[in-house]
Amino acid sequence: MAFYNANAFVFGEPAFPIAASTTISVGNMVALSTGYCATATAATGLKIVGLAIKGDGNARGNLNSSGDIDNSAGANGAFNVIVESSFPKSGGRRWFWMQNDAVNACSAATVGNPVYATGGTTVGTSSSGTSKAGTCYAFDSVNNLVAVVFDA
Repeated sequence: MAFYNANAFVFGEPAFPIAASTTISVGNMVALSTGYCATATAATGLKIVGLAIKGDGNARGNLNSSGDIDNSAGANGAFNVIVESSFPKSGGRRWFWMQNDAVNACSAATVGNPVYATGGTTVGTSSSGTSKAGTCYAFDSVNNLVAVVFDA
């Protein structure tokens, strides 16, 4: 699960339409592809826009019993997901702690460099077969976590 910088939390984040037959877990990175979003995966051509925080609250944010935003039975855009981004309306930048990829692991040397989505909550250093998640802001070697600023 990803963690946000609570001191910078601001409401009023953007909502994105969810792809057909898709469920997005709260706290996962959200990736846009062809105008609709899904949970980030190790794939090319995705635009990582932030973390899923909830449905859009306009009777379109269908939460299932696990608290996930559920469009598993819907068409493209039937439901939206609200995303917490690295660029709050109040200005500045926000970073998020993500899990470190086990194969292409980040380290202190990764700080200031691009990191790539390898799953819904994991980032790594390899650009091969992945999409850029953002920039490494900090590295926690004790907990093996990577602080990411999403570029979108």
